[in-house]
Amino acid sequence: MLDEAIEIATSAGDRRTLRLALSMAALAAVTQGRLAKALRRAERAAGSARQAGHDGALIGAMFVQAWIGLLQGRLDAAATIARETHALGRDSGEGGEGLALWLQAEVALAQADPVTAREMLIQARGLTAGDIVFAALPVLATARGLLAAGDRGAAAAAASDAAKISRDAGRTWILGCVYLLQARLEDDPATAEAHVHSAVALCLDAGDALGLVDAVELLAALAADRGAHAEALRLRPLFVSRATIKTHLVHIFAKLGIRSRSELAAEAIRRGHA
Repeated sequence: MLDEAIEIATSAGDRRTLRLALSMAALAAVTQGRLAKALRRAERAAGSARQAGHDGALIGAMFVQAWIGLLQGRLDAAATIARETHALGRDSGEGGEGLALWLQAEVALAQADPVTAREMLIQARGLTAGDIVFAALPVLATARGLLAAGDRGAAAAAASDAAKISRDAGRTWILGCVYLLQARLEDDPATAEAHVHSAVALCLDAGDALGLVDAVELLAALAADRGAHAEALRLRPLFVSRATIKTHLVHIFAKLGIRSRSELAAEAIRRGHA
């Protein structure tokens, strides 16, 4: 639909609609882990928006650029663009400050600065509370920050909140991320596996390539974690089998158009996952 909108706007010479469609398409691509495509469209939208003084489209494009920087590990660049996005949204009145703060908080978490991240996330959650598309993202980041700080109970509660928000909004790709976090929070191996299976289904449905890579890595970790759960496993076997992992790999390989684990690793690096 967005590709069609881009073609129609291009044919009609409707540059304003084209800028908005490019920004939206870039956002859709980044949520699917298609970072190269997302970056091309975001750069095209940003260049045109700057030239035309179209702040709304520019904010969307810059948000995508900052998000890609975060996913690719270019943390300083991501933080800089996110700060610029926040300032532009505030000064222009076009909005977007909440998501820009969320990205800055994600950078702080990646840099092991949970105090700064927590302060930003409090603001981000307030600013995005009415955003049905993205309200779950700061809540999910809060859960990850709490887990990193060792507060598993509070992290689980925040993850449940993020799950409800994303489920109510129909944001399947965010809900897939929530399930992966809940799997990491779960002490029971069978329940953890069930969360990963749910995440895989949602990631496949949403076309979330990075989420699929995360899911198969987590499945492999669950299968390898028998030693850490030796006492529990004497009473309850781990239900993740080699066949289960192989089945998910087959689905992921088909989705990404690859044929082996080595190609999966290369694809993850290309998409900015590693």
